[in-house]
Amino acid sequence: MAIRVLSGIIQIGHGPRRGRVVIGFNPHREIDGDARIERRTEVGAEGDFTSIPVAFVGFRRLTLVEAEVIETHSVVLEDDVDRDRLVVSWRAEGNTYPEEISYLVIGDAV
Repeated sequence: MAIRVLSGIIQIGHGPRRGRVVIGFNPHREIDGDARIERRTEVGAEGDFTSIPVAFVGFRRLTLVEAEVIETHSVVLEDDVDRDRLVVSWRAEGNTYPEEISYLVIGDAV
């Protein structure tokens, strides 16, 4: 077995404050979603993951619009991964706007 590494940036921009993206692993591509994927990168082995890979998902850029009234600003980022795909979802409240989410997937591949 060999290691396979996938990465990319989910570009939300000024898009939805709540949404989701489904990323397929073989081939490494966007299957469905509310934002587009940029800078898709693959390193290492080709083929399917032999087990559920490790996935890291994090905000790369957030925008907080200053408000006159003090209020709660929150952003929730969730992910779900299996051998074939990664689902990333986000939800922003208050004056917070997610703009970019990065992801990294690492695992053994055939």
